Amino acid sequence: MKNINNEILAILRHYWKLGRNAVDAARILREVEGHDAISDSTAQNWNNKFKEDHTNLQEEPHPGRPSAVDNEILCQRIEANSATSTRQLSQELGSSRWTIRRHLHQFGKTSKRCREVLH
Repeated sequence: MKNINNEILAILRHYWKLGRNAVDAARILREVEGHDAISDSTAQNWNNKFKEDHTNLQEEPHPGRPSAVDNEILCQRIEANSATSTRQLSQELGSSRWTIRRHLHQFGKTSKRCREVLH
């Protein structure tokens, strides 16, 4: 499920308490909040959670594959020497260059070093 606004979930829970259909509640919410406020399937999934007495509107974190790179160590290495290449970082941290690039991209880091052009 995509991350949705807690206010929309509270309204959806209110409609559920009134006995409204999830699809009808989602339609009403889209009319008021905009066409991308909540989908029918998301409303139905939340209605099922409400039926199971799950009234907490916060989504639980989804378990996933653990990260292959420790972000703190990567940040320390980049702060110590910002000119370090992804190849060198991958060898030091034991991960692929593409994984290092993806993590650096998540930090907002981009490659700003230009290659030397021999004339």
